[in-house]
This record gives sequence, structure tokens and C-alpha cells, in this order.
Amino acid sequence: MTDPPAVPEPTAPSVPPKMRPLRMRHVLAAVAVGLLVLGLALVADWLFLQPTDHEAWADVVRSTVLALGLLGAVPAGYVAYRKQQTTEAEHEHDQLKERRRQAELNNANERATAKDFRDRYTAAATQIGSDKAPIRLAGVYALAQLADQWGRTEPDQRQTCIDVLCSYLPYAVAIEGNR
Repeated sequence: MTDPPAVPEPTAPSVPPKMRPLRMRHVLAAVAVGLLVLGLALVADWLFLQPTDHEAWADVVRSTVLALGLLGAVPAGYVAYRKQQTTEAEHEHDQLKERRRQAELNNANERATAKDFRDRYTAAATQIGSDKAPIRLAGVYALAQLADQWGRTEPDQRQTCIDVLCSYLPYAVAIEGNR
């Protein structure tokens, strides 16, 4: 019988890929540039519009607040995007680890099943070689049952069991003839 194939080594890394960290100095620089642009926009609005009454100042403040909101939305969107990318990478890593674990469990289960069949085959073959007729008969039945069960997963092993039973027949006839 052939041993089950070993679990192939995956090519993916064993640790989740890490994205470059979002540095605080980059965020602060973006906010500083944004505030500078906002300040320049406010000064430009004030210089070009020359607000004289309360309603004109309200328009300048309203446009400044709108620009400030847009300025805050862009980095927030970028941070959310980065977080999503990191989460997806970790999820893929977890799935890879689970597939490896399942493959190892399946491999161990196949090895245990194969060992059980080999042990049963050895015990049945030993029983067939016994000097006592009831033990030999139990060995024949055990080998026939093993051929049925083992043949479901490995048809060539069924043939091995049948070959042992067929080679036993002349031996059984010779034993019965000696009585």
C-alpha cells in the first residue's frame, strides 16, 4: 500500500503581509498642508469678495467649513481604505492557515485509517495460519470483510485480500484431507 501524499508546502508567507504603517508625521503633514490651503482659500475669499455685511461673512465661513469637511473626508477615506486592505490580507492569511490545518488533519486521518487496515490484515492473515479450524474460519471471515471495506478506498488492496484467500484454499483442502 502506498502512503498518502504529503501535504505540499504552500508558497504563501506564513505571516500575514503587513502594509507600510501610516506614519503620524505623514498625517500631520497632510493636515498642515490642508490647513494652509484652507487658510489661503479663506484669505482669497476675503480679498476677492470683500465681505461687508454679516451675510457675506456667513458665506465665507460656510465655504471654509465645507472645505474643512472635505479636507477631513479625504484622509478619513484613505485610512478606511488602508484598514480594509489590512483586514482582507489578514483574512486571506487566516484562510490559508485553516486550509493547511485541514490538510494536515486529513493526512493524519488517512494515515490512521491505513494503519488500521494494515493491522487488521496482519491479524486476519495470522488467524488463517492458525492450527485450529475455528480460528482459521474467523480469519477467512475477517479477511473477506476487510476486502469489502478496504476495497472501497483502495481497490488494489481488495485484490490482495482475495489473493490471500485464494492461496489459502489449497492449504485448507490439504488440512481437511489429512483428517
